[in-house]
Amino acid sequence: MLHLVDRSRILDQWSWCSRRRYLQYHSGPLGYGIRPKRKAIPLATGLYIHAAIADLLTLNKDDDRAGAREIIAKQLKRYREAVKAGFQGIAEQSPEYDFLEDEQASLIEGLFWGFRRVVLPVLRARFNLLAIEREEGMVVDCTCGLGEGVGELPDHEARDCEGTAVMSRPDLLVEDKVSGEVGNLDFKTSGDCLAVNFPDQFEDNVQLVLGSLGAEKRLGREISHCYILGLNKGWRVKSKLPEDFGRVKTGPRKQESVFCYAWKREANPPNWAEDWRWSFEYEEVHAATGEMKRHTLKGKGYDKAPIWTLQAAAMEGMSALEYWVEWLPEDVVAGEFRLLGPIPMPRHLGKDVLEAITHEERRNRERLWEVYEAIEAHGWTSAEVQSALNQHFPQSWDCKRYGGHCPMLKICKRDVGWEDPIGSGDYILRRPHHQPEVAQMLARGIEPPPEEWEEEGEGGR
Repeated sequence: MLHLVDRSRILDQWSWCSRRRYLQYHSGPLGYGIRPKRKAIPLATGLYIHAAIADLLTLNKDDDRAGAREIIAKQLKRYREAVKAGFQGIAEQSPEYDFLEDEQASLIEGLFWGFRRVVLPVLRARFNLLAIEREEGMVVDCTCGLGEGVGELPDHEARDCEGTAVMSRPDLLVEDKVSGEVGNLDFKTSGDCLAVNFPDQFEDNVQLVLGSLGAEKRLGREISHCYILGLNKGWRVKSKLPEDFGRVKTGPRKQESVFCYAWKREANPPNWAEDWRWSFEYEEVHAATGEMKRHTLKGKGYDKAPIWTLQAAAMEGMSALEYWVEWLPEDVVAGEFRLLGPIPMPRHLGKDVLEAITHEERRNRERLWEVYEAIEAHGWTSAEVQSALNQHFPQSWDCKRYGGHCPMLKICKRDVGWEDPIGSGDYILRRPHHQPEVAQMLARGIEPPPEEWEEEGEGGR
């Protein structure tokens, strides 16, 4: 049976911690890894935004607004069900829960309608869409004789191949309508995609290489360039309470996004109607001089308000977010998206990366087998197993990154419950992200765990 790997577990081992890789992808009673049971209200990740955009790209007509509404309604329902199913009992403990679920749903919906308004027309005009989130599998270290990079994964499985299959799922493969060149377009939901240094991380990007090489084998065409579409989520920052003075902010964290909050002035009939502004600062032509002057809303009766509470007579069946995104100036909406590229596909990494994966995964198969035999003979908590893990999957002890700690730290530090992570209630079985791994579980007679909330990795989805 093929040994399956993907970018996430490869980079976990290479750039973070080999013990983290083992625990997340190979440990547990099923041998497919474990993941932490979430203990906080979930934020909107790329999972639901990506799924909604993928479905949107499959619509036959870009002006099918009814179809678009069905798509986003489906993903918002999935999001809210995930919140309610996985976080019962937590909501009451969180002072932010009153607005957090609606806030994050607002972000998902705003990015969706924004994509439809300003990005989709550009993509349709410039590219032919070749594949949308299609699984791409590439076999290296083939043992069945079919050959590396030849055939689909089932072809190798049918021949009892024991090679390594690199799984990838590019967001979108496109063909330039003018040049005919094929490109790999990746979506990145991020809080910093508007930053000056955002493009730096894609110059030598393993994900782009693996996704492009896998697709090349299937298409029989060279992928010459890559594109990155950044979808700006904004940062979650503390809000200002009435008693806060100056720049001090002690209120609950809120999402700083034009798709979540805006400035609202309540109606005061008959003097003025309700008014909304997307920015605290604005420019206006001075009546006397004709010059453009910069102003602020300070002292003019405007307060921050959730966009999902918007009610307007002109909405005509639209949701608050759909109406808001259509009402905003186009340049404001476009400012929440950033298209990078064409970036030359980092082909110079391909040979080295695939060769490194081939040799590393040969060793990993041996390592995993030795750990498995130790567990079978002595039990998970035995000194023999812990010694085998130290030998084959040692900790880096680089446990804190990106504003938090590694979710496996409790097990590594042997805190209460580490002996039985699943039984402790702190961890659940991992459901594979890639379909070939789900299919392999089913072929082994293992029922995949149910879908749970999926956190996006650092730097993107």
